[in-house]
Amino acid sequence: MAIKLFVDATADLQSKFLREHPEIVVIDTPIIVNSKTDSMQFDNLTPDDFQRIDRDYSPKKGYRITTSSPTILDPDLEIEGSVATLAYQAVKAGYAVLYLAMGSGMSGTYFHAKLCFDELREEYLIPKYQLQAVDSRCMSTGTAMLVNELYENFDFEALNDVAPVVDYIEKYRDHIMHFFTWTNLDYIVKSGRVSAIKGAAAKFLRLLPIGAAVYTGEDMRTLETVTSLNSPRNLNRFADIVGEYIERHLVTPDSPITVAYANNPDAGYYLAMLLGSRLPRAQIIDGYRLSSAIQAHGGPTSLHVNFHADVTPTLEEMTAEISQIISTL
Repeated sequence: MAIKLFVDATADLQSKFLREHPEIVVIDTPIIVNSKTDSMQFDNLTPDDFQRIDRDYSPKKGYRITTSSPTILDPDLEIEGSVATLAYQAVKAGYAVLYLAMGSGMSGTYFHAKLCFDELREEYLIPKYQLQAVDSRCMSTGTAMLVNELYENFDFEALNDVAPVVDYIEKYRDHIMHFFTWTNLDYIVKSGRVSAIKGAAAKFLRLLPIGAAVYTGEDMRTLETVTSLNSPRNLNRFADIVGEYIERHLVTPDSPITVAYANNPDAGYYLAMLLGSRLPRAQIIDGYRLSSAIQAHGGPTSLHVNFHADVTPTLEEMTAEISQIISTL
């Protein structure tokens, strides 16, 4: 028995990695565009497709771009492509199925997947070791980093029980650190994700915010801006601040650091170069693209940085340390 790994499209795995691992099933996250009078759904979009969505249905034109949860629950297995149907088909074909769902602090995907798999196990007498959902407590390229670590530690074709993989995820998922910023705040201001006052102030002062994904409760992960007026004024400053934090907490000096961009490749590669210069022993992995689903929330100028840390800080601890770094640079 081998394991099929289900992941959300928001996991932002590289295309090459997916081609090398056909046992990974990517669950689409639909894009929803709302106007005052209409609602449209777009499925199976590539990262480049978001440029068209943003052009035609920009928040500047009064549209609201967001995402919808995938189709998970399907008690009668009647919906082609539903998670329930895909999982049942995989189990009947002799596979074990593990769904690494988007972090529960940002999405209801994990809870729906858990309910779905509980129902499938009860209805069809499927053992838990063959069908399970687990909360990644991650988002975007943080989930991609976790998946890469899984494949470094497990042979999915040889396993017949998902339990060891689940144990690994639950042990290390909180160590995946996630920083992010934007090279332009227009999208997140127009979409209402940042207030107009804060956006105008940041634009006037030419500030580049530092954000982080940090757990604030047992099962919650939330997005917070960890600095305000002390934010870096350009990517060089961002790389200095985040690079110093990474240098202090990277689990080993030669561990990987991923850098991802939305639709601003020059900024992504430049940030990767800056971090590589500061952390020459680390494996800087660039070229990651942020999915349309992630861009729907963060916009086309988002930049993400991930690494495996030796700590699991609270928001307050991270804020204090970032502030201390800023004061010394």
